[in-house]
Amino acid sequence: MSILTLDMGTSSCRVMLWNESGRKLLAQVPYSMQTSDDGGVFMDADALVSHVAACFDKAILQIPSSAAPLRAVGVTTFLHSVLGIDAQGVPVTPILNWSDTRAAETCNALRQNLDVAAIHARTGCILHPSYYPAKIVWMRETSPDFYDRVARWISPAEYLNMHLFGLSIGEIRASVSIASGTGLYHHQTGDWDTELLQNIGITAGSLSPICNLDETVSGLKSDYASRWDILKNIPFVPATGDAACSNIGSDCNSPDKFAINLGTSGAIRAVTRQREIEVPFGLWHYRVDRDRSLVGTAFSDGGHLMDWLTDTLKLPPHEELLARLETMTPCSHGLTFLPFLAGERGLNWNPTTRGAILGLTMDTDSIEIVRAAMESVALQFAGAVKRLRVVFPNTETIVASGGAFTHFPLWGQMIADAVDLPVNMSSEAEATSRGAAILASEVLGNTSHSLASATIAHTYQPNAHAHARYSDAWDKMNENYHRLT
Repeated sequence: MSILTLDMGTSSCRVMLWNESGRKLLAQVPYSMQTSDDGGVFMDADALVSHVAACFDKAILQIPSSAAPLRAVGVTTFLHSVLGIDAQGVPVTPILNWSDTRAAETCNALRQNLDVAAIHARTGCILHPSYYPAKIVWMRETSPDFYDRVARWISPAEYLNMHLFGLSIGEIRASVSIASGTGLYHHQTGDWDTELLQNIGITAGSLSPICNLDETVSGLKSDYASRWDILKNIPFVPATGDAACSNIGSDCNSPDKFAINLGTSGAIRAVTRQREIEVPFGLWHYRVDRDRSLVGTAFSDGGHLMDWLTDTLKLPPHEELLARLETMTPCSHGLTFLPFLAGERGLNWNPTTRGAILGLTMDTDSIEIVRAAMESVALQFAGAVKRLRVVFPNTETIVASGGAFTHFPLWGQMIADAVDLPVNMSSEAEATSRGAAILASEVLGNTSHSLASATIAHTYQPNAHAHARYSDAWDKMNENYHRLT
């Protein structure tokens, strides 16, 4: 049995072939979001569909003739992004990415008028520009002519399905995973949160009905069926958020393991089948499917922060930089770095917070600033573990993955020291796509997860002395954060 996966990310889409013996990258098509000076991060919806179609074009040609028959296509995609379409399914707005901050002032006004804690309890999401409520109200306030033309607010995955399968606007469905990342999903009812919809001025009819992952769609429309004959009747599994797929693909599919991902941004999450969950402020609550919850938090700055430091400071060559960083004692620089250059999500979810460096002297050098920045990210994970332990008090295992660890291996040791737990580095570089393949396999009735296992490449053990220094640094970081904000 073979499964194809589509991983639709913010910077590229990738198609991979999976079976019991492993994986094969068939095609990758890069692209980029557009940005504007006022904080906009967006993309043309039809351009995204064209990129995905081009990726499938390349991938179909690369499927080995010896491959086992394809049984399904698993799909994973970035969460929280939204576009508005008219009654004919034509885009009225571009795709507004989760990192688009133009709705920050609108979000602050919503926070003044709505019960933030009650909304968080029902939806698992905090009122923040990343999610749909602030974006939709912002569109109404700033672009009323466009807003009035919108018949439905949908995710990029829904728009892709509409195109590939020739669906009408009434036939589009949002997976429970994608719906749970909008900020409008009610976990108790398993449907849209009618109270919040009323608060922001839309109805459930403005959103797609919600489906579970086993409600597959098949039968490509004629032009795509002729291009991809091998896929024309293959079931496509409804898209799952990349966060959920990353956990599943790292074999972190139960609450005894926390999964950390550190790429451009950072996140820590746990999967549970626990029915009743009270999530502390600072954490979100999404879903893998109807039966499994995903609890965690995310940070806007990770590897992206290191890119800024590299571009801004006079740093030595990479190998020399790593060597000098490793010789430094934890927190010996006397700096407090608040890592919010791309805005703040977890743990306080303040859309107006910005980065800061405190404690600079004439003797501070660039290496110390880099070390302080890296440690600030590790401290964010330590704060997240404290809150996750409220929900999952007995978890002792962390599995980590992400490209930032490849470029800066020291980050693994820093996080282990900061959280005071071993950090196991996963050898699976394609955890998100692997998760989509596993979920597709489950939909087909295979629950044995026979895909090649994600093994552990290396384990970082915590150092008690370093942990004590990080604990003091966490207190100092919090004190300075609240003083400034």
